[in-house]
Amino acid sequence: MKKILVVSCTPWNANNSVGNTYANLFDGMDDCVIAHMYCADGADNDPKVSRAYQITEKQLVLNRLGRLPVAGGEVAVQQIADTGETLTGWERSFMSFAKKQRWMILFWAREAIWKLGRWNNDGLAQFIREFGPDLVFVNLYDNVYMNRVDLAVQRLAGVPMVGYIWDDYYTLHQFSLSPFYWANRLYFRRLVRRVIDRCSRLYVISDLQKQEYDRIFQKDCHLLTKGGVFEGEHPAPKAPGRRLQLLYTGNIGAGRWRSLALLSRVIRRINASCPAGQGLELTIYTATPATRAMKQQLNCPGAVRLAGRIPYREVAQKQAEADLLVHVEPTGLAHRWESRLSFSTKLIDYMQSYRPILAYGLLEQASLAHLKAKDAAFVATNEAELERTLREILARPALLEQYAAKGWACGAACHDIRRIHALLRQDFEEVCNAGCTD
Repeated sequence: MKKILVVSCTPWNANNSVGNTYANLFDGMDDCVIAHMYCADGADNDPKVSRAYQITEKQLVLNRLGRLPVAGGEVAVQQIADTGETLTGWERSFMSFAKKQRWMILFWAREAIWKLGRWNNDGLAQFIREFGPDLVFVNLYDNVYMNRVDLAVQRLAGVPMVGYIWDDYYTLHQFSLSPFYWANRLYFRRLVRRVIDRCSRLYVISDLQKQEYDRIFQKDCHLLTKGGVFEGEHPAPKAPGRRLQLLYTGNIGAGRWRSLALLSRVIRRINASCPAGQGLELTIYTATPATRAMKQQLNCPGAVRLAGRIPYREVAQKQAEADLLVHVEPTGLAHRWESRLSFSTKLIDYMQSYRPILAYGLLEQASLAHLKAKDAAFVATNEAELERTLREILARPALLEQYAAKGWACGAACHDIRRIHALLRQDFEEVCNAGCTD
């Protein structure tokens, strides 16, 4: 039975998308024992995690100030669906402010905390030694400190490491006029390269990312996405009501809210030409802190509702109640390349729910390219096309079930969780047998 130490920034918690993805990838693998090390506030709450070790920025600061003897330590894995947050009210407010503003100086301040913090200590070494992993599974990030943590953990463990990179954290195919952005990217990408060079296997999240990273890193990267169960009877199709209910769940940052604002304008325009009680209504559930501009453009009674955050356990029910599930990518110059190689995990949930998908973005973006190639969704790349698609759906509601079936077929062909688990088992066995990468 393989022992796997998973390292990530985020808690393995059902209330966040990363924890939800980990549960999906590992919970069906009963032949593995999992320990988890993470670097943020919150608690693990997946019973698949046998042991957990946590380090937070708050601990690092208190330790440096002499108010905490050791930064980091083993923590209990909760058995309830709780976030496990321990931040005070003003600390949560500051974190929300930082996420909204995304000032580079705040990112650098965090890097300084980790650079000066004494996290690589005897407690961490003892935790790794006691667990005795056969393999280290790490996520790669667009920062310096987490990549340093990955390298340190692998050195302490002395076992092979595999990496998972689900965004483009390496190429220079980005846009920014800020010299600080480029200084930051050029700096952290050196650490990304070091981690990848130490990985015996690298997982990527899209076909486009595999094509580019295979060439850049001279590796045979393996494609790994969240999976679903697409065997047996699919969920019952939903008969649409007089007013079609659209649903978006997920992050609206990095320019996605502007794509949703464009969709909002289209919906309002269509509704103005529909008889009373007919048309479209979009509900947006997101954990992204909303700015004033977001609230102004994404709240329109009778057309669009910005509903805030809901627990993950409620998301599937909301999806089942919707007529059309929305996926958007940013198309503005500032953000259009950030998601170019990524693939949204919520698309698998959409497919599995047997509800049709409406996708808006650019065909140069991996999610849109995949959906278009598989004919798995209504795909629009500009405002006119989006309006034309929605008007056609209103005129021909039978298209909804047709595209629900197409999404399900794409899930069965490309994202079956049984095949994903088989891939991971085979890879882990091969990597462990081969030993560490020099």
